[in-house]
Amino acid sequence: MKKQIIYLLFSTLFLSIPLSLSAVEIEYLGALESNITAPTSITVDNNSLTLLEPFSKEIKIFTANGLFQQKLHIHGDANSVNKLSDNEYLYCDLDAHIVAYVDLSLGLQTDYFKNIYTFLNPIDIIIDDKIYVLDAESKQILVFSKQKVLLSTIQLQDNNGTEILFPNSFAKNSITGNYYVLDQLTSKIWILQPDGTFILSFSTFGGAAGEITRGGEISVSSKGLVYISDRYQNRVLIFTKDGKYLDMIPNSNTNVNFNLPTGVSVDENDVLYVASTENSKIQMFHISASSTETEAVSMEQLRPLANDTVQSEDIEFFVRATAPLTTEIRYIDFELYTLSDSTSPIATQLGVVPTETFDSLLNITFYTAQWVTTELLKDDSEYKWRTRVHTQDTVNSWSSFQMFATSGVPLSFSLAQNYPNPFNPSTTINFTLSKESDVTIKVFNLNGQNVITLVDKSLPAGKHTVNWSGKNTNGQQSATGIYFYRLTADTFVETKKMVLLK
Repeated sequence: MKKQIIYLLFSTLFLSIPLSLSAVEIEYLGALESNITAPTSITVDNNSLTLLEPFSKEIKIFTANGLFQQKLHIHGDANSVNKLSDNEYLYCDLDAHIVAYVDLSLGLQTDYFKNIYTFLNPIDIIIDDKIYVLDAESKQILVFSKQKVLLSTIQLQDNNGTEILFPNSFAKNSITGNYYVLDQLTSKIWILQPDGTFILSFSTFGGAAGEITRGGEISVSSKGLVYISDRYQNRVLIFTKDGKYLDMIPNSNTNVNFNLPTGVSVDENDVLYVASTENSKIQMFHISASSTETEAVSMEQLRPLANDTVQSEDIEFFVRATAPLTTEIRYIDFELYTLSDSTSPIATQLGVVPTETFDSLLNITFYTAQWVTTELLKDDSEYKWRTRVHTQDTVNSWSSFQMFATSGVPLSFSLAQNYPNPFNPSTTINFTLSKESDVTIKVFNLNGQNVITLVDKSLPAGKHTVNWSGKNTNGQQSATGIYFYRLTADTFVETKKMVLLK
């Protein structure tokens, strides 16, 4: 029965349709229509998809594989929803001029910053390890800690002191920290550094390629592609992180259409989700730029992630780098520091030879490397680490520090994100068991069909790894698309999504 439900939720089965022959490769992945009514804002992560429906005054939550989970009636004129934690969400109430807090498990709604901060016209929200609020009236981005402490105020003005006219939405590049702010009156997108220093603006009003008539939400991928919905032109525009226009959806090569697209959000797998208000539909695309449009070398510190808490024993550091075919990454270095010291590492590993995987679609090479330090780390302490790459021509600069904490608490059941992701042809899945358990790991397609069972046996407590070659039970190569892998161990069950590209 569960397989039938998943099938019905997706009105279009997975399609692999190249939609553009330009520097951007676009693949349509399908659509979600059931239980949706005129969405205007969308946010996604690896575990859930959240929709804001201001006309029906509801927030709706779907699982990562598109199953409707729950909804909650909300108050006011709602705009821009974002996830604070499991079951906790924030949105802008344009009537009350507040940032509204919603706890789905308790059905609780309140003014999140009541008696702490008074906004003039909060209109958009971003949440990572901090909370960023765009106030259209004061023309500011206000940065708060998750403990509601105001950390900084960024005035939206250029180098001549000219303020943005009407900030309507914004996004943040998770790598550079730069902000992208849409001026609704001029249809320009401003780029500002994390401290508010103006860099440049791009786009203008109009209906031609690269122009914006009536913008909606903005989203920036981890690789720096900038997406903005143009509602009145029924399209989504795609730019580089420096404002160079690349392409749009739809274009002359596709029959995929929108009807008042408003919300856009991109996940960690570079899957773009577009919320069309008029036809109550979520459409999904995988989008990548050719190597000429991406950084020569990019680095991702994948484990431990920023602000992770890990066991103090056997800490594994894992990084992934990408490079075009003309660049070879030969070595990757690691350094580990205490949180209070940025000059003397407590442990170093230089010259790790990475594993490489060529991606024929992106025309780039993925490099992965890992290091397990022999340094004995203290329980309940804070550390930071960084990494750098050596190419055939140069030694790159060190990455920024990434902080994590240690704990002496015993292992818990957990399922890590597969890497690399997207992948071709194989990927690795790590998981942890707190005790000896009967374990299954299964891979499913969008229709809920079991593609292959990777693990089905009893395993001891500890950390484990399994690889998937991209093939099904019959040894046939699986098609390009979104897949889900599910770990079942004892009473623990968790599902994550991954993307196979060819």
